[in-house]
Amino acid sequence: MASRLTIFLILLSSVFGVLFAQHYDRDLERVRYKAERKYIHYYDRDEICRFDGSTTVSRNEVIRGPVVVSRGNLHVRGKINGDVLVLYGDVIIHDKGKVRGDVTTVNGNIRLRRYGYVSGKMLETHERNLRRTRRYVRNYSSYRYSYRPVNYGTLRMPNTDHNVALRYNRVEGVFLGLEVPRTLHRHASQFDLYGFAGYGFDSEEFRYQIGLQRWLFDPVDFRTEIGFEYHDLTDTKDLWRIDYLENSLSAFFLNRDYHDYYQRQGFSFRLSQNFTRFFQISGEYRRDDYFSMPLVTEWSLFRRDATFRPNPQLGQYEGNMRSIYAQLLVDTRNDIHYPRKGLYFRVSGETSHPGLRSDFDFERYVTEARFYQPISNGERIMLRLIAGTARGDLPLQKNFELGGLSTLRAYPFKAFAGNRIFLANVEYLLSPDIFDNFLGIDGLDFIVFGDMGDAWSGDNDESIFDSFQPWRWDRLKTDVGLGIADSDGHFRLNIAKRTDRSDNDVVVTFRLRQPF
Repeated sequence: MASRLTIFLILLSSVFGVLFAQHYDRDLERVRYKAERKYIHYYDRDEICRFDGSTTVSRNEVIRGPVVVSRGNLHVRGKINGDVLVLYGDVIIHDKGKVRGDVTTVNGNIRLRRYGYVSGKMLETHERNLRRTRRYVRNYSSYRYSYRPVNYGTLRMPNTDHNVALRYNRVEGVFLGLEVPRTLHRHASQFDLYGFAGYGFDSEEFRYQIGLQRWLFDPVDFRTEIGFEYHDLTDTKDLWRIDYLENSLSAFFLNRDYHDYYQRQGFSFRLSQNFTRFFQISGEYRRDDYFSMPLVTEWSLFRRDATFRPNPQLGQYEGNMRSIYAQLLVDTRNDIHYPRKGLYFRVSGETSHPGLRSDFDFERYVTEARFYQPISNGERIMLRLIAGTARGDLPLQKNFELGGLSTLRAYPFKAFAGNRIFLANVEYLLSPDIFDNFLGIDGLDFIVFGDMGDAWSGDNDESIFDSFQPWRWDRLKTDVGLGIADSDGHFRLNIAKRTDRSDNDVVVTFRLRQPF
């Protein structure tokens, strides 16, 4: 009896398996048919090269015409003279791989490695968009739909699909919460709600952020955006030198927390206007109460005998700050985290004074420019310039600091501080083909870099243009160094040495990101 029941169950499962496979094949065929009609420009079904499962176009191979891959990844190492469509898989365009047409993935990702080339548009979308008749927005180059946020022009959104906020630092311990990241749009709505709420287990404090923004007129190119935010944050001004993830790993494993923290509680109103997808002007009114935060933990997984450095206390700079902030931004970078080419230019100014009923009285101005320029296949120059100045009594949470990570890499961390800053970083990067797939790594980059800069205190009453007149070249601190990184920028080893004396130590740092 048992054997008959076993045979019956096997036959029944086989029948259901065949029926399911037939249904899945029919559904895949419908999705493929709609996707080909929508995304293959030259629609001649006899001219399309179709593949089922993961496919590789080898380095010396040339395919003349559109390519469609179903249920697998497409690796492009050679050349495709036509559009590319991948269903339920990823497109990886490797170094020297070329696609002369558009690249589209349905339920997949597009990864452009190093100097891979795409002449047309790149779109990541979902099969649900093939079943709806209403289009959310125009089909922009490199545009992605709401469930996979875009890093596009000036509208930089978090490239994440998770909703967990997790970090570790010396003023909160383990912080765990839930978050709703910003998106370019949420379905067809012009409204976007974002924020987070979480709890620091050692500080025993809740932190939260809730924001609402609405865009008008145009979703990207000429986007007008109005936003409001209410928050109670553990804030830091050091995200430009190291992000939350890398800093949390450093604090958790090595007892090295590179952020300085303060509590910022209040709200803000924001208005921004895009004049192109790459050029934006914005203004913001901020009203915040600032509070100092004490150390609440000394624990780390390794180096347990070490102690965290003190968290600076605001002292007289605690209080209510009401300020007006304005910014001009130009951003043509091809990637927010690991840019290979493009320009980033930002000019910002902030003022706070008793006329706004603020406890503070200062003006602060910063100009930053970054250039990313390929000079040949496998070579790239990267340059960053920062200049900043201030008038009035600049509070501690707004002053400038240089030294260590991402700034003057051979100098002690935050060795120089004041109300003036100048910084220049230059890197030359070489990516030789001889290290492709070395130890399982898809290529290595070799970097030669140099840093130059200083932060100092000047007269609080000087005008913006007079504040840099006493500045001299001979006061600048300089260093040089070498680096090695993987081609995707996921790790980097830096070796830096100061140039002002011969007996100083060499500084070695391991990073999980580019310095700028």
